[in-house]
Amino acid sequence: GINAEYGLLLQEPVTLDGLTLTERDLVGGSVTEKGSMEDFFQEPGGVRDQPRNNSRDLPVVAPEDEGLGGEEDEVDGAGEEVADDVDKELVADEDYPEDWYTRRKHFFVLSEAGKPVYSRHGDDNIVGLFGVMQALVSCVLDMEGDQLNSIRTKDRLFVFRSYPPLIFVAVCDSEVEQEELVARQLKYVSNVAVFFFTQSHMERLFRNRHGFDLKRLLTGLPKFFNSIIRFVEEEPAFLLSSTQCLPMPSSLRSEITTILLSNRCPELVFAILLYRDKIISVVRPKQYSISPGDIHLLANYVQTGSSRGHGEKWAPCCLPDFNDTGFLYVHDSYISETMDLSLLLITNEREEHTTIIGCKERIVSQMKDQGVFDKIEAIPEFLVEEVKIPHLRHFIYKSSSSQQMVAPALRAPYLSDEDRKGLYAKYCHAYDKLHHSAHKLSHYYEIDGGDSVVGWVMGNAEIYCTFSPLVSRPVVFNNIDKLIKWIRKEESRFFILGTGQY
Repeated sequence: GINAEYGLLLQEPVTLDGLTLTERDLVGGSVTEKGSMEDFFQEPGGVRDQPRNNSRDLPVVAPEDEGLGGEEDEVDGAGEEVADDVDKELVADEDYPEDWYTRRKHFFVLSEAGKPVYSRHGDDNIVGLFGVMQALVSCVLDMEGDQLNSIRTKDRLFVFRSYPPLIFVAVCDSEVEQEELVARQLKYVSNVAVFFFTQSHMERLFRNRHGFDLKRLLTGLPKFFNSIIRFVEEEPAFLLSSTQCLPMPSSLRSEITTILLSNRCPELVFAILLYRDKIISVVRPKQYSISPGDIHLLANYVQTGSSRGHGEKWAPCCLPDFNDTGFLYVHDSYISETMDLSLLLITNEREEHTTIIGCKERIVSQMKDQGVFDKIEAIPEFLVEEVKIPHLRHFIYKSSSSQQMVAPALRAPYLSDEDRKGLYAKYCHAYDKLHHSAHKLSHYYEIDGGDSVVGWVMGNAEIYCTFSPLVSRPVVFNNIDKLIKWIRKEESRFFILGTGQY
Protein backbone atom coordinates (compact mmCIF):
# COMPACT_ATOMS: atom_id res chain seq x y z
CA GLY A 1 0.00 0.00 0.00
CA ILE A 2 0.86 3.69 0.01
CA ASN A 3 1.39 4.66 3.63
CA ALA A 4 0.59 8.15 4.88
CA GLU A 5 1.68 9.29 8.34
CA TYR A 6 -0.23 12.16 9.93
CA GLY A 7 0.87 14.79 12.40
CA LEU A 8 -0.75 17.30 14.76
CA LEU A 9 -2.30 20.61 13.77
CA LEU A 10 -2.36 23.21 16.55
CA GLN A 11 -4.59 26.10 15.63
CA GLU A 12 -7.55 27.98 17.07
CA PRO A 13 -10.93 27.26 15.46
CA VAL A 14 -11.94 29.83 12.86
CA THR A 15 -15.18 29.93 10.87
CA LEU A 16 -15.52 32.10 7.77
CA ASP A 17 -18.37 31.87 5.30
CA GLY A 18 -18.86 28.17 5.97
CA LEU A 19 -15.14 27.34 5.99
CA THR A 20 -14.11 25.86 9.35
CA LEU A 21 -10.58 25.41 10.64
CA THR A 22 -10.15 23.43 13.87
CA GLU A 23 -7.50 21.91 16.12
CA ARG A 24 -7.24 18.21 15.38
CA ASP A 25 -5.21 15.20 16.45
CA LEU A 26 -4.65 13.45 13.16
CA VAL A 27 -4.10 9.74 13.66
CA GLY A 28 -1.89 7.50 11.58
CA GLY A 29 -3.43 5.81 8.59
CA SER A 30 -2.81 4.41 5.16
CA VAL A 31 -4.11 4.60 1.66
CA THR A 32 -3.95 1.27 -0.13
CA GLU A 33 -3.75 1.03 -3.88
CA LYS A 34 -6.09 -1.73 -5.06
CA GLY A 35 -6.19 -3.47 -8.40
CA SER A 36 -3.81 -3.31 -11.27
CA MET A 37 -2.80 0.17 -12.39
CA GLU A 38 -1.51 -1.32 -15.62
CA ASP A 39 -5.03 -2.50 -16.43
CA PHE A 40 -6.75 0.58 -15.04
CA PHE A 41 -5.03 3.12 -17.30
CA GLN A 42 -3.18 2.81 -20.59
CA GLU A 43 -0.56 4.67 -22.61
CA PRO A 44 1.19 6.75 -19.92
CA GLY A 45 3.26 9.76 -20.85
CA GLY A 46 4.82 12.70 -19.00
CA VAL A 47 5.98 16.28 -19.27
CA ARG A 48 7.42 18.74 -16.82
CA ASP A 49 5.30 20.80 -14.46
CA GLN A 50 4.52 24.46 -15.09
CA PRO A 51 6.62 27.07 -13.24
CA ARG A 52 5.05 28.91 -10.31
CA ASN A 53 4.44 32.65 -10.33
CA ASN A 54 6.91 34.91 -8.57
CA SER A 55 5.89 37.01 -5.57
CA ARG A 56 5.39 40.73 -5.88
CA ASP A 57 6.78 43.57 -3.77
CA LEU A 58 3.59 44.73 -2.01
CA PRO A 59 3.73 43.73 1.69
CA VAL A 60 1.13 41.07 2.48
CA VAL A 61 0.28 39.23 5.68
CA ALA A 62 2.16 35.97 6.14
CA PRO A 63 -0.25 33.05 6.48
CA GLU A 64 1.24 31.90 9.79
CA ASP A 65 -0.24 35.07 11.30
CA GLU A 66 -3.69 34.11 10.09
CA GLY A 67 -6.33 31.66 11.21
CA LEU A 68 -7.41 30.71 7.74
CA GLY A 69 -5.66 28.65 5.99
CA GLY A 70 -18.15 12.01 -17.58
CA GLU A 71 -19.55 9.80 -18.75
CA GLU A 72 -18.46 6.12 -18.47
CA ASP A 73 -16.98 4.47 -21.54
CA GLU A 74 -19.60 1.75 -22.10
CA VAL A 75 -22.18 0.77 -19.47
CA ASP A 76 -25.18 -1.46 -20.03
CA GLY A 77 -28.54 -0.95 -18.36
CA ALA A 78 -27.61 -3.01 -15.30
CA GLY A 79 -24.31 -1.22 -14.86
CA GLU A 80 -22.36 -4.48 -14.89
CA GLU A 81 -20.23 -3.93 -17.98
CA VAL A 82 -17.38 -1.44 -17.82
CA ALA A 83 -14.78 -0.35 -20.37
CA ASP A 84 -11.79 -2.58 -21.02
CA ASP A 85 -9.45 0.07 -19.60
CA VAL A 86 -11.05 -0.12 -16.13
CA ASP A 87 -9.80 -2.76 -13.73
CA LYS A 88 -12.69 -5.08 -12.83
CA GLU A 89 -11.18 -5.91 -9.44
CA LEU A 90 -10.85 -2.23 -8.52
CA VAL A 91 -14.43 -1.49 -9.51
CA ALA A 92 -15.68 -4.48 -7.52
CA ASP A 93 -13.78 -3.41 -4.41
CA GLU A 94 -15.16 0.13 -4.44
CA ASP A 95 -18.74 1.12 -3.64
CA TYR A 96 -19.06 3.74 -6.38
CA PRO A 97 -22.08 6.07 -6.54
CA GLU A 98 -24.84 4.78 -8.83
CA ASP A 99 -24.44 7.63 -11.32
CA TRP A 100 -20.64 7.53 -11.31
CA TYR A 101 -20.29 6.30 -14.90
CA THR A 102 -22.95 8.61 -16.34
CA ARG A 103 -21.01 11.77 -15.48
CA ARG A 104 -19.54 13.62 -18.43
CA LYS A 105 -16.47 14.92 -16.63
CA HIS A 106 -14.67 14.33 -13.33
CA PHE A 107 -12.33 16.49 -11.29
CA PHE A 108 -10.22 15.23 -8.39
CA VAL A 109 -7.91 16.90 -5.88
CA LEU A 110 -5.61 14.83 -3.69
CA SER A 111 -2.46 15.27 -1.65
CA GLU A 112 0.91 13.92 -2.75
CA ALA A 113 0.37 11.12 -0.22
CA GLY A 114 -2.89 10.10 -1.93
CA LYS A 115 -5.26 11.61 0.65
CA PRO A 116 -8.59 12.74 -0.90
CA VAL A 117 -9.28 16.47 -0.83
CA TYR A 118 -12.08 16.88 -3.38
CA SER A 119 -14.10 14.91 -5.94
CA ARG A 120 -16.65 16.61 -8.13
CA HIS A 121 -19.09 13.69 -8.24
CA GLY A 122 -17.83 11.17 -5.73
CA ASP A 123 -17.53 10.75 -1.98
CA ASP A 124 -15.44 8.86 0.54
CA ASN A 125 -16.36 5.54 -1.11
CA ILE A 126 -13.82 6.16 -3.89
CA VAL A 127 -10.76 6.52 -1.64
CA GLY A 128 -9.00 3.63 -3.42
CA LEU A 129 -9.17 5.50 -6.72
CA PHE A 130 -7.24 8.39 -5.18
CA GLY A 131 -4.55 5.89 -4.22
CA VAL A 132 -4.33 4.68 -7.82
CA MET A 133 -3.95 8.25 -9.14
CA GLN A 134 -1.27 9.06 -6.58
CA ALA A 135 0.59 5.86 -7.45
CA LEU A 136 0.56 6.71 -11.16
CA VAL A 137 2.07 10.14 -10.51
CA SER A 138 4.65 8.66 -8.13
CA CYS A 139 5.64 5.89 -10.56
CA VAL A 140 6.39 8.33 -13.36
CA LEU A 141 8.31 10.57 -10.97
CA ASP A 142 10.34 7.70 -9.49
CA MET A 143 11.02 5.85 -12.73
CA GLU A 144 11.40 8.71 -15.20
CA GLY A 145 12.17 11.69 -12.96
CA ASP A 146 9.37 13.52 -14.74
CA GLN A 147 5.85 14.80 -14.14
CA LEU A 148 2.88 12.79 -15.43
CA ASN A 149 0.96 15.01 -17.81
CA SER A 150 -1.78 12.92 -19.40
CA ILE A 151 -3.02 9.46 -20.29
CA ARG A 152 -5.16 8.97 -23.38
CA THR A 153 -7.31 5.95 -24.21
CA LYS A 154 -9.58 5.47 -27.21
CA ASP A 155 -12.35 7.57 -25.64
CA ARG A 156 -11.01 8.98 -22.36
CA LEU A 157 -8.50 11.69 -21.55
CA PHE A 158 -6.89 11.77 -18.10
CA VAL A 159 -5.10 15.06 -17.39
CA PHE A 160 -2.76 15.35 -14.40
CA ARG A 161 -1.17 18.46 -12.92
CA SER A 162 1.02 18.51 -9.82
CA TYR A 163 1.10 21.77 -7.88
CA PRO A 164 2.83 20.60 -4.70
CA PRO A 165 1.66 19.70 -2.18
CA LEU A 166 -1.50 18.80 -4.16
CA ILE A 167 -2.26 16.81 -7.30
CA PHE A 168 -5.14 17.75 -9.62
CA VAL A 169 -6.74 15.31 -12.05
CA ALA A 170 -9.48 15.64 -14.68
CA VAL A 171 -11.14 12.78 -16.57
CA CYS A 172 -13.08 13.69 -19.71
CA ASP A 173 -14.08 12.68 -23.24
CA SER A 174 -10.95 12.57 -25.40
CA GLU A 175 -12.94 13.31 -28.57
CA VAL A 176 -14.48 16.50 -27.15
CA GLU A 177 -11.96 18.03 -24.74
CA GLN A 178 -8.58 19.57 -25.57
CA GLU A 179 -5.73 18.72 -23.21
CA GLU A 180 -4.25 22.23 -23.02
CA LEU A 181 -7.62 23.72 -22.10
CA VAL A 182 -8.31 21.07 -19.45
CA ALA A 183 -4.87 21.75 -17.96
CA ARG A 184 -5.80 25.43 -17.67
CA GLN A 185 -9.02 24.41 -15.93
CA LEU A 186 -7.02 22.40 -13.38
CA LYS A 187 -4.85 25.45 -12.71
CA TYR A 188 -7.96 27.45 -11.85
CA VAL A 189 -9.07 24.70 -9.46
CA SER A 190 -5.65 24.78 -7.80
CA ASN A 191 -5.86 28.55 -7.47
CA VAL A 192 -9.05 28.19 -5.40
CA ALA A 193 -7.04 26.31 -2.77
CA VAL A 194 -4.33 28.99 -2.89
CA PHE A 195 -7.01 31.70 -2.55
CA PHE A 196 -7.99 30.37 0.89
CA PHE A 197 -4.64 29.02 2.17
CA THR A 198 -1.77 30.68 0.21
CA GLN A 199 0.78 28.50 -1.53
CA SER A 200 3.44 28.92 1.15
CA HIS A 201 1.01 27.99 3.95
CA MET A 202 -0.01 24.75 2.20
CA GLU A 203 3.62 23.85 1.63
CA ARG A 204 4.33 24.44 5.30
CA LEU A 205 1.38 22.30 6.40
CA PHE A 206 2.69 19.33 4.40
CA ARG A 207 6.41 19.89 4.93
CA ASN A 208 6.66 17.88 8.15
CA ARG A 209 3.35 16.00 7.76
CA HIS A 210 3.44 14.46 4.31
CA GLY A 211 0.15 12.65 4.96
CA PHE A 212 -1.65 15.72 6.30
CA ASP A 213 -5.42 15.47 5.79
CA LEU A 214 -6.40 18.77 4.18
CA LYS A 215 -9.99 17.63 3.68
CA ARG A 216 -10.48 17.34 7.44
CA LEU A 217 -8.88 20.72 8.02
CA LEU A 218 -11.29 22.81 5.99
CA THR A 219 -14.99 22.19 5.40
CA GLY A 220 -17.12 24.19 2.98
CA LEU A 221 -14.44 24.40 0.29
CA PRO A 222 -16.16 22.04 -2.23
CA LYS A 223 -18.80 24.64 -3.14
CA PHE A 224 -16.03 27.00 -4.28
CA PHE A 225 -14.40 24.22 -6.32
CA ASN A 226 -17.81 23.40 -7.85
CA SER A 227 -18.52 27.00 -8.82
CA ILE A 228 -15.09 27.63 -10.37
CA ILE A 229 -15.47 24.42 -12.40
CA ARG A 230 -18.83 25.63 -13.71
CA PHE A 231 -17.14 28.91 -14.61
CA VAL A 232 -14.27 27.33 -16.57
CA GLU A 233 -16.68 25.03 -18.40
CA GLU A 234 -19.15 27.71 -19.46
CA GLU A 235 -17.65 31.20 -19.55
CA PRO A 236 -15.80 32.73 -22.54
CA ALA A 237 -13.94 35.00 -20.09
CA PHE A 238 -12.00 31.93 -18.95
CA LEU A 239 -11.47 30.68 -22.50
CA LEU A 240 -9.96 34.00 -23.59
CA SER A 241 -8.12 34.73 -20.29
CA SER A 242 -9.93 38.04 -20.02
CA THR A 243 -12.43 39.98 -17.97
CA GLN A 244 -15.86 41.04 -19.14
CA CYS A 245 -17.06 44.55 -18.40
CA LEU A 246 -20.67 45.64 -18.09
CA PRO A 247 -21.47 47.63 -21.26
CA MET A 248 -22.37 51.19 -20.24
CA PRO A 249 -21.88 54.80 -21.37
CA SER A 250 -18.27 55.87 -20.87
CA SER A 251 -19.45 58.98 -19.02
CA LEU A 252 -21.19 56.85 -16.37
CA ARG A 253 -18.16 54.58 -15.97
CA SER A 254 -15.92 57.63 -15.54
CA GLU A 255 -18.32 59.05 -12.95
CA ILE A 256 -18.18 55.83 -10.93
CA THR A 257 -14.39 55.62 -11.16
CA THR A 258 -14.09 59.21 -9.95
CA ILE A 259 -16.25 58.39 -6.92
CA LEU A 260 -14.05 55.39 -6.06
CA LEU A 261 -10.86 57.43 -6.43
CA SER A 262 -12.07 60.46 -4.46
CA ASN A 263 -13.23 58.38 -1.49
CA ARG A 264 -10.34 55.93 -1.25
CA CYS A 265 -8.27 55.74 1.92
CA PRO A 266 -4.46 55.36 2.10
CA GLU A 267 -4.80 51.75 3.23
CA LEU A 268 -6.74 50.73 0.09
CA VAL A 269 -4.93 48.68 -2.55
CA PHE A 270 -7.72 47.71 -5.00
CA ALA A 271 -11.35 48.78 -5.35
CA ILE A 272 -13.56 46.75 -7.70
CA LEU A 273 -17.23 47.30 -8.47
CA LEU A 274 -18.99 44.24 -9.94
CA TYR A 275 -22.40 43.72 -11.46
CA ARG A 276 -22.83 39.98 -10.98
CA ASP A 277 -19.56 38.73 -12.47
CA LYS A 278 -19.02 41.70 -14.82
CA ILE A 279 -16.72 44.60 -14.02
CA ILE A 280 -17.99 48.15 -13.80
CA SER A 281 -14.82 49.82 -12.52
CA VAL A 282 -11.39 49.00 -11.08
CA VAL A 283 -9.17 51.34 -9.05
CA ARG A 284 -5.54 50.36 -8.41
CA PRO A 285 -2.08 51.80 -7.69
CA LYS A 286 0.02 52.69 -10.72
CA GLN A 287 2.72 50.20 -9.79
CA TYR A 288 0.39 47.20 -9.38
CA SER A 289 -2.10 45.43 -11.61
CA ILE A 290 -4.66 42.71 -11.02
CA SER A 291 -4.89 39.85 -13.50
CA PRO A 292 -8.09 38.44 -15.06
CA GLY A 293 -7.48 35.18 -13.18
CA ASP A 294 -7.40 36.94 -9.81
CA ILE A 295 -10.57 38.87 -10.67
CA HIS A 296 -12.26 35.58 -11.61
CA LEU A 297 -11.33 34.15 -8.18
CA LEU A 298 -12.74 37.21 -6.41
CA ALA A 299 -15.97 37.00 -8.43
CA ASN A 300 -16.20 33.29 -7.64
CA TYR A 301 -15.83 34.07 -3.93
CA VAL A 302 -18.50 36.78 -4.08
CA GLN A 303 -21.00 34.79 -6.14
CA THR A 304 -20.59 31.59 -4.10
CA GLY A 305 -20.40 33.01 -0.57
CA SER A 306 -23.18 32.47 1.96
CA SER A 307 -23.94 36.20 2.17
CA ARG A 308 -24.56 36.55 -1.56
CA GLY A 309 -27.13 39.24 -2.27
CA HIS A 310 -27.05 40.82 1.19
CA GLY A 311 -24.77 41.87 4.01
CA GLU A 312 -21.01 42.23 3.94
CA LYS A 313 -17.90 40.21 4.75
CA TRP A 314 -14.34 40.90 5.86
CA ALA A 315 -11.96 38.06 5.05
CA PRO A 316 -8.36 37.21 4.19
CA CYS A 317 -7.70 36.11 0.63
CA CYS A 318 -4.68 35.27 -1.48
CA LEU A 319 -4.50 36.39 -5.11
CA PRO A 320 -2.17 33.83 -6.74
CA ASP A 321 -1.10 35.91 -9.73
CA PHE A 322 -0.47 38.95 -7.54
CA ASN A 323 1.34 37.23 -4.65
CA ASP A 324 0.80 33.59 -3.71
CA THR A 325 2.76 33.74 -0.46
CA GLY A 326 0.56 35.97 1.72
CA PHE A 327 -2.89 37.33 2.42
CA LEU A 328 -4.63 40.49 1.43
CA TYR A 329 -7.95 41.44 3.06
CA VAL A 330 -11.17 41.94 1.15
CA HIS A 331 -14.26 43.76 2.33
CA ASP A 332 -17.14 42.48 0.21
CA SER A 333 -20.51 44.22 0.43
CA TYR A 334 -23.70 44.28 -1.60
CA ILE A 335 -24.57 47.94 -1.98
CA SER A 336 -27.91 47.86 -3.81
CA GLU A 337 -31.26 46.47 -2.69
CA THR A 338 -32.50 45.98 -6.26
CA MET A 339 -29.39 44.80 -8.17
CA ASP A 340 -26.65 42.21 -7.77
CA LEU A 341 -24.08 44.96 -7.25
CA SER A 342 -21.04 44.23 -5.07
CA LEU A 343 -18.18 46.47 -3.98
CA LEU A 344 -14.82 44.86 -3.17
CA LEU A 345 -12.32 46.93 -1.18
CA ILE A 346 -8.95 45.20 -0.79
CA THR A 347 -6.13 46.14 1.57
CA ASN A 348 -2.94 44.59 2.94
CA GLU A 349 -3.66 45.96 6.45
CA ARG A 350 -5.34 43.35 8.64
CA GLU A 351 -6.36 45.78 11.38
CA GLU A 352 -7.96 48.39 9.11
CA HIS A 353 -11.45 46.88 8.95
CA THR A 354 -13.09 49.98 10.45
CA THR A 355 -11.22 52.28 8.07
CA ILE A 356 -12.30 50.25 5.05
CA ILE A 357 -15.93 50.25 6.21
CA GLY A 358 -15.78 54.05 6.43
CA CYS A 359 -14.41 54.17 2.87
CA LYS A 360 -17.27 51.94 1.69
CA GLU A 361 -19.90 54.11 3.38
CA ARG A 362 -18.57 57.29 1.74
CA ILE A 363 -18.58 55.63 -1.68
CA VAL A 364 -22.14 54.32 -1.32
CA SER A 365 -23.40 57.65 -0.01
CA GLN A 366 -21.98 59.61 -2.95
CA MET A 367 -23.33 57.05 -5.43
CA LYS A 368 -26.80 57.44 -3.98
CA ASP A 369 -26.54 61.24 -4.01
CA GLN A 370 -25.57 61.23 -7.69
CA GLY A 371 -28.21 58.67 -8.70
CA VAL A 372 -25.62 56.12 -9.87
CA PHE A 373 -27.70 53.08 -8.90
CA ASP A 374 -30.67 54.26 -10.94
CA LYS A 375 -28.41 54.94 -13.93
CA ILE A 376 -26.91 51.43 -13.77
CA GLU A 377 -30.33 49.83 -13.44
CA ALA A 378 -31.53 51.69 -16.53
CA ILE A 379 -28.78 50.30 -18.77
CA PRO A 380 -30.36 48.07 -21.46
CA GLU A 381 -29.05 44.57 -22.02
CA PHE A 382 -26.62 44.29 -24.92
CA LEU A 383 -28.10 42.08 -27.66
CA VAL A 384 -26.61 40.98 -30.97
CA GLU A 385 -29.46 42.67 -32.90
CA GLU A 386 -27.95 46.02 -31.98
CA VAL A 387 -25.04 45.37 -34.35
CA LYS A 388 -27.42 45.09 -37.33
CA ILE A 389 -25.37 42.54 -39.26
CA PRO A 390 -27.52 40.00 -41.14
CA HIS A 391 -27.31 36.34 -40.09
CA LEU A 392 -24.96 37.09 -37.15
CA ARG A 393 -26.08 34.97 -34.20
CA HIS A 394 -23.45 35.57 -31.53
CA PHE A 395 -19.84 36.67 -31.05
CA ILE A 396 -17.10 37.12 -28.45
CA TYR A 397 -14.39 39.72 -29.00
CA LYS A 398 -11.22 40.18 -26.93
CA SER A 399 -8.99 43.22 -26.87
CA SER A 400 -5.51 41.78 -26.33
CA SER A 401 -4.02 45.02 -25.04
CA SER A 402 -6.56 45.45 -22.22
CA GLN A 403 -7.33 41.73 -21.65
CA GLN A 404 -11.04 42.57 -21.76
CA MET A 405 -13.82 40.99 -23.81
CA VAL A 406 -17.35 41.71 -24.90
CA ALA A 407 -20.19 39.38 -25.87
CA PRO A 408 -23.92 39.94 -26.34
CA ALA A 409 -26.45 38.14 -24.16
CA LEU A 410 -27.39 34.69 -25.42
CA ARG A 411 -30.69 34.55 -27.26
CA ALA A 412 -32.27 32.24 -29.88
CA PRO A 413 -31.12 29.80 -31.11
CA TYR A 414 -29.16 29.35 -27.85
CA LEU A 415 -31.99 29.27 -25.32
CA SER A 416 -31.60 25.86 -23.67
CA ASP A 417 -28.67 24.77 -21.49
CA GLU A 418 -27.80 22.16 -24.09
CA ASP A 419 -27.68 24.76 -26.87
CA ARG A 420 -25.53 27.09 -24.78
CA LYS A 421 -23.10 24.35 -23.86
CA GLY A 422 -22.97 23.36 -27.52
CA LEU A 423 -22.11 26.92 -28.52
CA TYR A 424 -19.34 27.11 -25.92
CA ALA A 425 -17.95 23.77 -27.12
CA LYS A 426 -17.79 25.17 -30.68
CA TYR A 427 -15.92 28.23 -29.43
CA CYS A 428 -13.51 25.99 -27.51
CA HIS A 429 -12.88 23.92 -30.63
CA ALA A 430 -12.20 27.04 -32.70
CA TYR A 431 -9.93 28.41 -29.95
CA ASP A 432 -7.94 25.17 -29.92
CA LYS A 433 -7.48 25.31 -33.70
CA LEU A 434 -6.13 28.86 -33.44
CA HIS A 435 -3.94 28.44 -30.36
CA HIS A 436 -2.80 24.82 -30.27
CA SER A 437 0.97 24.75 -29.93
CA ALA A 438 1.33 22.20 -32.75
CA HIS A 439 -0.75 23.97 -35.41
CA LYS A 440 -1.43 27.64 -34.72
CA LEU A 441 -3.65 29.32 -37.31
CA SER A 442 -4.61 32.95 -37.93
CA HIS A 443 -8.23 32.20 -38.82
CA TYR A 444 -10.64 29.27 -38.72
CA TYR A 445 -13.93 28.58 -40.50
CA GLU A 446 -16.21 25.56 -40.22
CA ILE A 447 -19.88 24.72 -40.67
CA ASP A 448 -20.61 22.82 -37.46
CA GLY A 449 -24.14 21.53 -36.98
CA GLY A 450 -26.52 24.45 -37.38
CA ASP A 451 -23.85 27.18 -37.25
CA SER A 452 -21.07 28.64 -39.32
CA VAL A 453 -18.29 29.06 -36.74
CA VAL A 454 -15.45 31.51 -37.32
CA GLY A 455 -12.35 32.33 -35.31
CA TRP A 456 -9.88 35.05 -36.22
CA VAL A 457 -6.71 36.13 -34.39
CA MET A 458 -5.39 39.58 -35.27
CA GLY A 459 -2.44 41.49 -33.90
CA ASN A 460 -4.30 43.25 -31.10
CA ALA A 461 -7.54 41.30 -30.87
CA GLU A 462 -9.30 38.02 -31.52
CA ILE A 463 -12.90 37.31 -32.39
CA TYR A 464 -15.18 34.25 -32.52
CA CYS A 465 -18.57 34.36 -34.24
CA THR A 466 -21.47 32.18 -35.27
CA PHE A 467 -23.57 32.83 -38.38
CA SER A 468 -26.40 31.07 -40.12
CA PRO A 469 -24.97 28.06 -42.03
CA LEU A 470 -26.63 29.30 -45.23
CA VAL A 471 -24.31 32.32 -45.53
CA SER A 472 -21.35 31.95 -47.89
CA ARG A 473 -17.79 32.18 -46.60
CA PRO A 474 -16.94 35.48 -48.40
CA VAL A 475 -20.05 37.11 -46.95
CA VAL A 476 -19.18 35.82 -43.46
CA PHE A 477 -15.69 37.35 -43.49
CA ASN A 478 -16.98 40.59 -44.98
CA ASN A 479 -19.50 40.83 -42.16
CA ILE A 480 -16.82 40.09 -39.56
CA ASP A 481 -14.82 43.01 -40.88
CA LYS A 482 -17.89 45.22 -40.42
CA LEU A 483 -18.41 43.82 -36.91
CA ILE A 484 -14.84 44.59 -35.86
CA LYS A 485 -15.13 48.18 -37.09
CA TRP A 486 -18.42 48.57 -35.19
CA ILE A 487 -16.90 47.21 -31.95
CA ARG A 488 -13.92 49.52 -32.17
CA LYS A 489 -16.23 52.50 -32.56
CA GLU A 490 -17.98 51.38 -29.36
CA GLU A 491 -14.83 50.52 -27.37
CA SER A 492 -15.40 53.18 -24.71
CA ARG A 493 -18.74 51.58 -23.93
CA PHE A 494 -17.52 47.98 -23.78
CA PHE A 495 -14.08 48.35 -22.19
CA ILE A 496 -12.41 50.20 -19.33
CA LEU A 497 -10.18 52.62 -21.24
CA GLY A 498 -9.88 55.52 -18.83
CA THR A 499 -7.46 55.49 -15.93
CA GLY A 500 -8.51 54.19 -12.52
CA GLN A 501 -4.96 54.48 -11.22
CA TYR A 502 -3.61 56.55 -8.38
